[in-house]
Amino acid sequence: MTAAEGRRDWWIAGSASITMLGATSLTAILVGTTAPAFGPDVGISDAELGVAASGFWLAAACSAWVIAPQASRWGWRRTAIVGMGLAAVGQLGLAVGLRNAVTLTVLMALIGLTYGVVVPTSNVVVAEEVPRRRHGLLLGMKQGAAPVGGIIAGGLVPLAVAVDWRWAFVGAAAITLLALANTVAVRPRPTRGTDLPGAVRTPLRSVVKPMARMVAAGAGLATMSIAVLSAYSARTLVDSGLSLHAAGLVVLIASVASLGTRLFSGWWADLHDSDGFVPAAGLVLVGGVGMVLISSGRAEVVVPGVIMTFASGWGWPALLLLGILRQAPEATAYVASRFQVGTGIGGACGPATFGFIVSSQGLGAAWVVAALTAVPAAACMFWVNAVVRRHERPTRDLTSYELDGGAS
Repeated sequence: MTAAEGRRDWWIAGSASITMLGATSLTAILVGTTAPAFGPDVGISDAELGVAASGFWLAAACSAWVIAPQASRWGWRRTAIVGMGLAAVGQLGLAVGLRNAVTLTVLMALIGLTYGVVVPTSNVVVAEEVPRRRHGLLLGMKQGAAPVGGIIAGGLVPLAVAVDWRWAFVGAAAITLLALANTVAVRPRPTRGTDLPGAVRTPLRSVVKPMARMVAAGAGLATMSIAVLSAYSARTLVDSGLSLHAAGLVVLIASVASLGTRLFSGWWADLHDSDGFVPAAGLVLVGGVGMVLISSGRAEVVVPGVIMTFASGWGWPALLLLGILRQAPEATAYVASRFQVGTGIGGACGPATFGFIVSSQGLGAAWVVAALTAVPAAACMFWVNAVVRRHERPTRDLTSYELDGGAS
């Protein structure tokens, strides 16, 4: 194989990893944006919509815990193809079979199951098919796929309004099938695993399970801290004195800054050969400082606080995943699945907890609590870095690694 062919192959693999995440994250956003159209049509209340959304994330957490750790054993390509195929079936099911709250919940749970498998599998793609020196950049691009999926979901809404809401889900299925075709086009490398040089050091087997638990805890706490941004940042900006139009513009700028941070942090980590854990912890803490600024309630402080929190608060996932790839290359599917479980639980608990505090203590107090949650999240990431450094040995000494069925 020529050098040009090698570059082409890993870029195709990288693009497959990116489109996997974008396609499978699309449905949860699309259901929320098209709910005003299909809710009255099929008789689904706000409470039932919330139950269906919770079903999605609960199913995703379960599949990430039980099924995703087997991705390396089954082969990432087979796992991804089956997962995205089932996701497309679920999306088409929403288009043709959505009749009531029960069918919505069942179909959302099905798509959630695929999400919990495909997202960790997308990290295995990067670990096995992309050169180590490009891991950070590709992970940054991959983590940027979710907000891009939100943009696509927003673009499908006019189709739901102008024609019929069912066609929006047909469009989502078409996008997923395109991502599936991109995955089929990937030619896996004949030798699996990363191209780590012998001098690179990775943790002993006995450290991987504790590492996975602390990665899950850190990711869960960090996600719990920042999951409230989408739901409450615009409201806080309006309460500080901005118009709704101005608040929307600030959130747009902050979202662009978030994408920029994900790409830059991955590029920086590659440039400095960082394992990602310490920089991830730093970004989590910066996000906490941004939340303290938001809690002030003064527009001149809230605006930079929102931009800072969006940019830094969502910059850490790619770096934490990079640490997993570089420090546990033979257990990527297992540790990444625990990361996914943590983010799922944090994403489910964060907004609910924040909303309860808002109703009882006010927005300012809620933002302070969210900021304080960032401290133990960063501590978990620092702990992982310290333990890995203390129990590492040369990669060349490691043999094939399996985690007794993924049980923890």
